[in-house]
Amino acid sequence: MSDAAAPEDDGARDLAADLHIALACLDRAAEISVPGWLGDRTPTRKADGSPVTETDIACEEAIRALLAAERPADGVYGEERPTTAGDSGWQWVIDPIDGTSNFTRGMPVWATLIGLVSPQGRPVVGAVGAPALGMRWWAHDGGPAYHTAPLQQAPKPIAVSHVDSLERAYASVAIGENGRAADPRTLADGSAIDMLAIEAAIARRVWRLRGLGDFLAHLLVAQGALDIAIDTPGLAPYDVAALVPIVTAAGGRMTTFDGAADYAHGTAMSTNGHLHAAAQGALAAACRTSE
Repeated sequence: MSDAAAPEDDGARDLAADLHIALACLDRAAEISVPGWLGDRTPTRKADGSPVTETDIACEEAIRALLAAERPADGVYGEERPTTAGDSGWQWVIDPIDGTSNFTRGMPVWATLIGLVSPQGRPVVGAVGAPALGMRWWAHDGGPAYHTAPLQQAPKPIAVSHVDSLERAYASVAIGENGRAADPRTLADGSAIDMLAIEAAIARRVWRLRGLGDFLAHLLVAQGALDIAIDTPGLAPYDVAALVPIVTAAGGRMTTFDGAADYAHGTAMSTNGHLHAAAQGALAAACRTSE
């Protein structure tokens, strides 16, 4: 069971209705992203060097148009277009194609992420669609988390595993581009984040280690297929906001490497809750010993 704090009072907002809109956004995005993936996937490079395709941009514009029609008072923060300010204090946080590098290589592991963040700065609605895999995950604060897949007849409630020791855990550690060893961020105690050291340390402690990146590892934690997912530092808010409500509703925890509930920090680790402290400790120890 998650030890996350009790939900805050977010007023009279109908989160179930917001989730319905988020799922409609996934429908709209899939109408664009699937033909794009099957067609010309040639990327260009943004100022930061990351790839972007015409499909990324078209998906975000379509999502923004739907949100402008359905929730005109809300703000929108996305990867490909400037932030739209809103009057309500609520903000939609969207990633039109999470896993653009996979997308451009023809891999099916990419997704559209739709999150809703409350005026208190807490992600409370999450919807993720991976149409090339035929999968979706969704949840809102206070409700269950669901998953659909091609072999399922109906949406299935999901829950994290009950594994309570690192030695029996299945974990995923994402390293990032070029297998880089370090990130300019540090842990709260000043230790430099060394992903190669973290991978090696976790590999020695757990039963099985995988190297999944982007959205999928965290959602496999929510499903109970993985027990720990440690992501590459340097994440943007739109990489994380949609995932937090799903992992939490499934009974897990998703925090920064230091254990803070901050989706915009740039680091993210999700666990089934039972293993969070142990995984965090192993991660911190690896960073300290690598210096």
